[in-house]
Amino acid sequence: MYLLGIHDGHNASAALMKDGEIIDAIQEERFNKIKNFGGFPENSISYILKKNDLNIDQIDRFVFGGLLSNAEGQENRERVLTKYKNNFYNKHSFFQFLKKKLIIFFPQFLLNIRKNLKIKLLQKKRIKNLLSKGVSLKKIDFIDHHLCHASTAAYGSGNKKDTLVITLDSTGDFSSGSVSIFKNHNLKKFLDIHSDDSIGRLYSYVTYYLGMVPLEHEYKIMGLAPYAENSIRSKEISKFFRDMYYFENEISFKISKKIWSAKNLGKYILLGLKQKRFDNISSGLQIFLEEFICEWIEKLVKHTNIRDLALSGGVFMNVKLNKKISELKCIDSVFVYPSCGDETNSIGALYRKYFELTAKLPKKLNSFYLGNSYKNEDIKEQYEKFKFQNFETKICYYENIEEKIAKLIFENNIVARFKGRMEFGARSLGNRAILCNPKDISLVKEINYIIKNRDFWMPFAPSLVNDKKYLVNPKNVNMEFMMIATNFKSDFENLFIGVSHPYDSSCRPNVVNENSNYDYYKLIKYYEDLSKHSIILNTSFNLHGLPIVCEPSDAFYVLDNSGLKYLAIENYLIEKT
Repeated sequence: MYLLGIHDGHNASAALMKDGEIIDAIQEERFNKIKNFGGFPENSISYILKKNDLNIDQIDRFVFGGLLSNAEGQENRERVLTKYKNNFYNKHSFFQFLKKKLIIFFPQFLLNIRKNLKIKLLQKKRIKNLLSKGVSLKKIDFIDHHLCHASTAAYGSGNKKDTLVITLDSTGDFSSGSVSIFKNHNLKKFLDIHSDDSIGRLYSYVTYYLGMVPLEHEYKIMGLAPYAENSIRSKEISKFFRDMYYFENEISFKISKKIWSAKNLGKYILLGLKQKRFDNISSGLQIFLEEFICEWIEKLVKHTNIRDLALSGGVFMNVKLNKKISELKCIDSVFVYPSCGDETNSIGALYRKYFELTAKLPKKLNSFYLGNSYKNEDIKEQYEKFKFQNFETKICYYENIEEKIAKLIFENNIVARFKGRMEFGARSLGNRAILCNPKDISLVKEINYIIKNRDFWMPFAPSLVNDKKYLVNPKNVNMEFMMIATNFKSDFENLFIGVSHPYDSSCRPNVVNENSNYDYYKLIKYYEDLSKHSIILNTSFNLHGLPIVCEPSDAFYVLDNSGLKYLAIENYLIEKT
């Protein structure tokens, strides 16, 4: 049975499930080169069908993540900024307030009819592309946005114990969060957080207020926060954010009655943060987020008596928040689904639909290397066709390319690596990566200078094996996918400065699994033989503002338009001469 998952909103993607197992997943941005592209993932679907030698009529079900699509106004950075500008300076707040007050006088069944009509009209637009290809309407399904998020967390975790499943994001299908219990193979939601009460929207509005791109640069706020977290002003600002929300009972929260809708947060931010320093604002927001969400989770655990968590949704892309959650005494374990923004809703839709169709559990997540791959002969052929405009290069084949890369890194070279299946999602997990020695801070500056243009306060990440030797991880949390921050053990605290946060020394590790990525594991082991430590610096292979490289020509283009000297692509090493 083949199921095709489609996410046609922000950071669009498609995924393929065969008999309960996700076998392919890829984001549309990798093909059209528009970072976080929002819209129908036409190229992704074509790639998946072609790769698996499938005709569109061989797909048993097409499953959309979300009853509504959030693509409009999010096709690219410029559209996102325009949309947020219009939302931030909300000029219709009084009419929206009046509308909300009047709605309470309408019978619920009339409101449901209106809501369902809106959903139906939008869904007709979303399926036009599939219908034009001859897909039967009976084969097309839609799964609620937050049920998709919850499904990635629950089914992807492989948990067999009762699990508290929590989702949080900006908004999706009229909600900004949910809480469910995963028990006896099924998900039962018992709490919904309305989009009017969104905490994710607050974080993205502050991102916009500080001159960055919402839905993309929130991680920069998180990275800046430690520099001022002990400041009195930061704590005052955290209280300003805290006053925007309240707990209405022992398990749920709402936005302040004076604000009444997250759509109106813009004017309160403008008034409350006027002439406040950017570092204090960042710290205040992060302090509020960590304290409020941890308090909420403590309430949920007490209410349900369930101590194992599974998390998904864009708010849980915040690795410092996830660190705080993992340290809570009230929980036994936490699983955060990799790259748990909306891009994974194509996968969540498949998990849920498979369970609905078969009453069987889909296979748990074992690998996030779900993208395209190339053979050595493809690389050689495309290299010979590519016209380097700025540099001359030479190419050399190595039977054991991993050993060669390890030696280059040991000699303090920076090497771009392109091998095996491309990783899905926002994080580089080594197959489309830039690698170097993690102990030399000058290499961090060089990477920033020659290619990344990364903000000075943002650390690069470590890829490592033998994590029990190096990392603090008392609850044995899965750290394979760069979804949670931690610290190095005291013996290594100030040793790997290239992959630690410059201020608080935390790191966001990618623990490399021998079973899911043997070649990358082997590379790090070769490096360990030379350096006596099994950690390397890993950052995504892309030019600033572009998605992670997807095809060989993308890799050649980055090499030709940056200061990189070495590109290891499959078993070939390309070097600028």
